[in-house]
Formats: sequence, structure tokens, C-alpha cells
Amino acid sequence: MTWTLAAGLLLLLASPALLRRRYDQQWLMRPVSWLALTAVGYQGVSEVVIRLTDADQLVAYRPSRAAVDNGMVVAGLALLALTIGYLVAHPPAPVEVDVDTGDLARALDWRIFAVLTVPLVLTTASGRGYSSGQPLDTQGAIDAGGLGSQFFVPMVILTAFAYLLRHPRQYAFVLVAQSIGLAVAGQRLEVLVAAAALTALAMRVGLRPGRRQLVVTVAVALAAVVAINSVRTTAGREVFQSDSGFAARFDALREGLTNPTATSDLGPGALAEAALRLDSASWTGAVYEALHEPGVKPAGAHLIRGAVLTSVPSVLFPSKTTVLTELDRSPEAATIVALRMERVDYLPGHLTLFYGALGLWGLLLFNLLVGMALGLLERAALRRASPVAIVGLLTLLQSALFYERGIDYYLLAGRSFFVLAVLVYVLGAVVGYRAGPRAQDPGRLGPTGSPRRPTPAVRRPSVRPRS
Repeated sequence: MTWTLAAGLLLLLASPALLRRRYDQQWLMRPVSWLALTAVGYQGVSEVVIRLTDADQLVAYRPSRAAVDNGMVVAGLALLALTIGYLVAHPPAPVEVDVDTGDLARALDWRIFAVLTVPLVLTTASGRGYSSGQPLDTQGAIDAGGLGSQFFVPMVILTAFAYLLRHPRQYAFVLVAQSIGLAVAGQRLEVLVAAAALTALAMRVGLRPGRRQLVVTVAVALAAVVAINSVRTTAGREVFQSDSGFAARFDALREGLTNPTATSDLGPGALAEAALRLDSASWTGAVYEALHEPGVKPAGAHLIRGAVLTSVPSVLFPSKTTVLTELDRSPEAATIVALRMERVDYLPGHLTLFYGALGLWGLLLFNLLVGMALGLLERAALRRASPVAIVGLLTLLQSALFYERGIDYYLLAGRSFFVLAVLVYVLGAVVGYRAGPRAQDPGRLGPTGSPRRPTPAVRRPSVRPRS
């Protein structure tokens, strides 16, 4: 390990450490904390594993290790700039978690969400929904496939969260059902994202999972990932992208879970493959290498304009697919062409997607502004535990955890927020929901998931001044 690589790791780790210190036990309910943790995984931990296993020798092209080391320093500075901007806009005030979960459960009726979510799961199982392979910027079509692509993940999480509000003792059951529903799509990352998002939402309303629940969360998510990986190894992606049906997909997942060693490599080779799968450091290193070539300048801020226009729904921008070129819709592709980089499948991530467009100082300023914007949005989402605020918090969590989709994914996820916000607002208005503080703290979840009784306050005698 070089000194430059060590400095990059320290810079990356500084942000989650700072957030943990400032927000204490409430730091994991904040989306930016999850963004910082995922950035450390994609930009730092993956590179360390690649170095230890020499996995960079397994790919056809990768920038030099010196360039990757310097790129990691750039990513660490970018994350630190985002964190500073976030802390400026979102001071470390504790969030009130004394929420009346009964009223919130009436507003977020899990039965209604289940009725709306089941068709999305069945559509995905038919190969026309979330796992159909459509580009993200074209997944806004008003049909079964488009709705499944856009609302599948948030609706599954909202259904699980709504059920957990009504049945807090059944945390493990909720997590297993959520993981099975998402595993039908054959996507591993979505299972992990949903488990983290459900945990953060539960913490927001005072249902803080204990250590046993957190262990169950990790175990169930990893089991689903192993099952999906086993199915992909034996049958490929076709089983998840064809009209195989829910029963066939469930049987394939069950077989992959019960017999994983026969269908997948669980040794060092799998660790190296996972590190390459999460490798965002190579993108930053490749951009750093390209920008230091003679005569090469940043591509320009117009790449941000293309990303913003791409997020506009097709209903409001019908000619989007004809007006916007492929380079307009993909900042990554535009950067590769402008900087004459090697054309391979990179994984830019949130922090350094626009590094090639803005250069180092422009990137730091951009991330500082993004951090401030996320801080303001998060303040609004955490101010009250209303149904609309819960949807907003889920949108921010989902956007932060899908790190590999780039910072412009916040705009794409925002489209589904408005639709879901209107839905939960109407449902809340029907039942007469009003957000307000709860007189009794729900406390920490016990071993079975039931809230513990709060410790009664000690009544102190009043002291009168002597006359």
C-alpha cells in the first residue's frame, strides 16, 4: 500500500467518522451517512481488495495504480466537500422520534400498498418490469413495464415499512418477505439497498432495531445475494429477464440458496470478482490520468445540462429520445469521448461522475453545493414523520444507496417521489392523519421486535427558597 493510497483511504473514512461524531446514535437514519458509507465501499474498500488479490490483472484495461491512488485522493476530497456542505446546511440537531406509529400506520395502510405492489412484482416476474433491462432514463413509460421499472423498489419498501408499523414484533418476517419480493427481479444490489432503507425508516419512527435484528438483516440480505448469484452462475440472467413467472423464479432462488457451493465460487475468486464489480476507483483514476495528458482540458459543465434534461419525464418532454443524443443522456460516455479515454465499462458513482467535466476545483465546488442541497432536503424530510416526509426520506435513502448509478440518479428518483407523495397524502387525508409528537417513547425494539417500555421519569421535589 502506497502513501497516496493510504491518504485517500483516510480522506474517505474521515467523512463517515465526522458524521458519526456529529449525529451520534441517529447518524444511520440520515441518507448522507449511507452515501458516505457506500462511497467508502465503492471508492476505497474495493480498491484495497483488488490490491490484495491482484484482481486488476484479470481485466483487459485498468489505469495505472499510481493514477488510481491519486484518483482516490480526489474522491476523498470530493466526499469531504460534500460532507462539509451538508453539515453547513443541516446542523446536528437531534431528530424527534416520538412518533405516533398507530396514526402513521393508519395513513400508510399496508393492505392498500400490498394491493398496489403485487402487480408490480408479477410484472417483474413476467420479464417486463424492473429486470427488463431498459435504460434508466426511459423507464418512465405509462405502461406495465415502465411502472414496474420506476416504482417496484420503493413500493416494496413502503409496503414492508407500513406492515412493520402495524406489526413491530414481526421484523424478521417483514425483512424476509421484502427480500424475496425484490429477489424475484434477480438484482443483488436492490436487496441490500432495501434492507438498509427499511432499517433507517424504522429508526426514524423510533423502532430502532437491536443487535439481533441487525444481525438478522445482514444474514437475510446476504442469503438473498448468494441465492441470486447462484442462479446467475447456473442459468444466467435469462431466467430473470424472460417470462419465467414467479413460481419458477422462486424455485430457482430456493435451489440456489440450498445448494450454493455447487453453483458458485465462494473463495478468493468470488471476493476479487465482487471487488471488481464495485470498482469506482478505476473511473476516477482514468479521468485523473486523462486530465494530466498534454493539451487535455475538462469537458465542460454542459454535461450537467444533459443529465438534468434526461431526468425530465417523457410525458413532459416527448421528444427527449430524439432531441437528446446518446452523449447527452450519458455523462460517462460524453466524458470518455471528450477526454479520449479508453472505452471500457466504468462505474463512476456519485462523487466523481462530473470530474472529467469540471476538473478538480470545479468538482469540489459542485460537491459542496450538492451537500448543501442534500442537507436542506434532508432537513425537510426529517422535520416531521408525516407520510409525505417518509416518502421523501425513502427517496433520499434510495438515491444515496444506489451509488453506482451516479449523482444524477437523485433527479431520476425524484420523479417517483412526486407520484408516491400524492398517493400517501391522499391516503392520509382520507383517514384524517395529522403528524404530531407522541407522548410515549416507543423505545428500542426488544429481542422479539416489541417496543420496550420507557423508563418512567423520576419526579424531583421542588426546592423552595428560604424566606
